[in-house]
Amino acid sequence: EGRSNFNREVKYLDRWQSRVARTLGTGHQLVKGPPGSGKTLILVQRCKHLFLHHPNGKRILLLCYNLALASFLKRLVQEQGVAIGKNGAQVWHFFELCSRVTGQTVEYDYKPADEAFQYYQYIVEETERMFDKGESRIETFDAILVDEGQDFDDTQLRIVRRLLRDGGDLVI
Repeated sequence: EGRSNFNREVKYLDRWQSRVARTLGTGHQLVKGPPGSGKTLILVQRCKHLFLHHPNGKRILLLCYNLALASFLKRLVQEQGVAIGKNGAQVWHFFELCSRVTGQTVEYDYKPADEAFQYYQYIVEETERMFDKGESRIETFDAILVDEGQDFDDTQLRIVRRLLRDGGDLVI
């Protein structure tokens, strides 16, 4: 039964969600709403729209802050018929993005906890340095969709912005 409930939730947006998903235009946009209002589903529908209507030449990144949410987003996107990976949308959490930019392996369960903040701060700074030196190991994206954007700090959002091609779509 869990699987059928999941499919129902993913396939059907309410009127507000559907209207927002349909009316998202190009450029930079911010989708705001209380918890449970469907912001994630709107981003998934936007991802689907870009994938279906711009299949050639649209590099799409659906990004979030943590590993667990990234797994959930991959499932949602796949339920909508969108391929994941090279021939579809990239769905990453922020530190996977950092790993891909720098070419370094990032420890996701860094121990000890008291050093974790410093470690992750270093990863963010190293990622920004790679951009400053023009040494990012990944190409820019045509569209970046950010879920739970409030979890990103200013430096992390600057990194996200640097991965967007000029004139690209950014939805947070």
